[in-house]
Amino acid sequence: MLQALLGLMGGIAGVEFLTLPMAFWVWLLAWGILALAIPRLWVVALFSVIGWARYATWSDLPRETPPPRAYLRAIGVQEPTRNGVRVLCQFVDPPLRAYALVYFRDSVSNPPDYGDAFVLTARWYRPRNWVGSRFDWARYLERRRVHHIATVYNDRQIERVEWGGGRWQRWFSSARQALRTRLKQRLSREDSALVEGMLVGATGDFPRELREAFHRSGIGHLLATSGLHVGVVLQMLFWVLIALRVPFGWRIGLMLVGAWCYALLAGLRPSIVRAGLMATA
Repeated sequence: MLQALLGLMGGIAGVEFLTLPMAFWVWLLAWGILALAIPRLWVVALFSVIGWARYATWSDLPRETPPPRAYLRAIGVQEPTRNGVRVLCQFVDPPLRAYALVYFRDSVSNPPDYGDAFVLTARWYRPRNWVGSRFDWARYLERRRVHHIATVYNDRQIERVEWGGGRWQRWFSSARQALRTRLKQRLSREDSALVEGMLVGATGDFPRELREAFHRSGIGHLLATSGLHVGVVLQMLFWVLIALRVPFGWRIGLMLVGAWCYALLAGLRPSIVRAGLMATA
């Protein structure tokens, strides 16, 4: 099992992180030679090839252009941006295999959230990199099958077809929005963005100058939810449960529930999922 996992990770990393492009047959030949030279590594070689082929197929999708009017379903919760929110969506009609990232400006009164189905009228464009940024945002999105982006400026552009309320994902999304609203009411824009970023890693509406100052000073990691945040949450919960004299078994169970509730509240980003898995282990 360990060899299979290492092979899958190696195959995915080969597609995602190799600086120089490499044809699939070269990867297959290299692992074939390694498996013949060291027969005990045949499981690693096999699953590395499987991981490469599967991930390459996942990311290499036909890039049809969606029509100006499309039927979408929100498959992600609302994420704050500097001037509104954004939601990850899938195409229902036309049934494209790629995902869409839809930005809703503050002028939209009630943006869709997880589970909502709606008809969108907008102009689509491909992911593109920010001017002056060294991070390849376009490649990051396209590797995750997000090939289309649209912006909604007013309520006339959307027509809600199905309401997705009542799902447990919506509860965590509502809790995040309530936290954001309360912070904005009581703090300045910079302070509320800072506190929200340090609590749940929501830095979408972070002022650009403040974000750059954090990164230049080397403390940008404080705004990314990770093991530090999960550790603090579990430590606080641990002392509360100790004070309440909760038995050991129940204490461990409640701490695991608390870790994953916090991960859901923080949006299940890769860093927070990794921290939740390690805390569970």
